[in-house]
Amino acid sequence: MAGAATSRPGGRAVLRNYGVSASKVRAVLSVVRGKPVDQAIRDLSLVARGPAEAVGKLLASAVANATVQHGLGVNDMVVRRAFADEGTTLKRFRPRARGRATRIRKRSCHVTIIVEEMTPEERVRVQLQRGRQSVSRQRRVQSSRRREIQAEGAPEAAAREAQGAEVGEE
Repeated sequence: MAGAATSRPGGRAVLRNYGVSASKVRAVLSVVRGKPVDQAIRDLSLVARGPAEAVGKLLASAVANATVQHGLGVNDMVVRRAFADEGTTLKRFRPRARGRATRIRKRSCHVTIIVEEMTPEERVRVQLQRGRQSVSRQRRVQSSRRREIQAEGAPEAAAREAQGAEVGEE
C-alpha cells in the first residue's frame, strides 16, 4: 500500500483500460464507497448497471489481496476509496451524409478500489447498526403477529401470542 494516506492494513486492486466511460463506472462506485465490505457486496449485487459485475470482481480482488497480505476477514474491512480515472480514448470515424464523417470516441477508464481495516469507532457503529436492524425486524414480526391475532380473534391465536412472548423473553 505504498502511497496510501493511512498506515492501516488493507488491500488494493486496479482494473486498467476497462472499456466503459469513467462516468458510468463512478455511478456504480458511489454505491460501495465508504461501506463495510460485506454490505458493499450485498448492495452491489442489487445494482442493475453494466459495470457492476466488473466492480464486484474488482472488490473481491481487493478483499483477497487484503486477506492474503494482512490476514483480514471480510467483516473487518471497509471500502476506504473507490474511484475511476479516464483512460485512453480510441478515436474512430463513421461515414455521414454528403461525404462527411463523424468522430466516435470509444472511452476507457482505470478503476481503483482500496479496502482497509475498520477503525474501532467504525466497528462499533457497524455493530450498532446490525443490532438495530435485528431489533426492528423483531418489532415488525411481533406487530404482524398481533394484527393476525386481531384478525382471527380466536382463543388459540391468543395462546400462540403468549407462547411467542415467552420465546422472545429468552
